[in-house]
Amino acid sequence: MGSQTYNGIGIAGLLFPGYVKIVPTKIGDGLNIELDQCIEGIYYASYLVAQGYKVVLNMSWVCWEPNQPALQEALEIFSSFGGGAVASAGNWGGDFPRPPASYENVIAVTASNINNVKAYFSAEGDWCDIAAPGEDIFAYYPVGYGYSWQSGTSYSAPFVAAAAAMYWSIHPDLTWAQVREKVLSAVYQPEDYPSGPY
Repeated sequence: MGSQTYNGIGIAGLLFPGYVKIVPTKIGDGLNIELDQCIEGIYYASYLVAQGYKVVLNMSWVCWEPNQPALQEALEIFSSFGGGAVASAGNWGGDFPRPPASYENVIAVTASNINNVKAYFSAEGDWCDIAAPGEDIFAYYPVGYGYSWQSGTSYSAPFVAAAAAMYWSIHPDLTWAQVREKVLSAVYQPEDYPSGPY
């Protein structure tokens, strides 16, 4: 999302300096995600929204267990404050809704490939809202690999979160519901791409 541009190294981020600030929250060790830390991060984001900030959460992670009441409550509070949430749909190639992407107020992002079709591994279903590039993404992997080709809906969600954050920074008078509607209504629909589920 926020990789430095024009530095001759690696990749360029989607967020332009001065428009959007990234607030990273540690939720694991880079390989394993701790759900309680995710929930704490969401409550911290709620605090920022309550202080008047426009906040878009990027959640590039998935819970395997579908019933997560503490997570759902945290996201409901965040949404009630006016925050926006985007999440990866998952990488198991079927219609298996899992949180946080499966929750009502979260934009669920599946992965597309270079041909603008759903990536073979990507989750799908009516609960998915949008697809973004997620197959063969040249990205920085922080745990021992450096820059390499990566695939997964974890790479798709930041495209959507960054687009929403940039749009919101230019139109700060809008609510998250209006930003969400704009993002979801402005997508490109290839002729050979199914009209949902994504």
